[in-house]
Amino acid sequence: MENYFAKNLKYLRKERNISQTALAIALKISRSKVASYESRGVEPQLQLLISIAQFFDISLEDLIGKDIQTKVNLEGKKAIQPFTSELPSQTTEKPDGINLNTLQTNNLDNFLKESATIVKMLEGFKVFYKIKAESKSLEELTPEVRKAHHDIQNM
Repeated sequence: MENYFAKNLKYLRKERNISQTALAIALKISRSKVASYESRGVEPQLQLLISIAQFFDISLEDLIGKDIQTKVNLEGKKAIQPFTSELPSQTTEKPDGINLNTLQTNNLDNFLKESATIVKMLEGFKVFYKIKAESKSLEELTPEVRKAHHDIQNM
């Protein structure tokens, strides 16, 4: 079984608009470890893998054993398939030459992209409030955490 952990970790983090620093804080590890997991093929211990899977609300099997990016794209297309199958089978042309089938498919693609953006924003808020709840006061934070806090405040 191929290991997709590094690719999936980077994809999940970026899809949810989470910085390496914010993820490191949430997982209580260093930012450099997150970077090494994403780019150098370094794999964390099982307990940390479980924590990462829980953080992203994904199964451990999906985190390390499947190409999530491809899976998400395929599932999104399957989810819209029932709707697109109801579209007229013949090409429908408006008088000005616009193909309605193409237009409807493009609208569905845009809807999926915008939905993914909204999910990213909500995940970012989730991380923000989790970090904010764990922070007692800005003075008690380490410089690294203060910088992450500053980045979050200025989103």
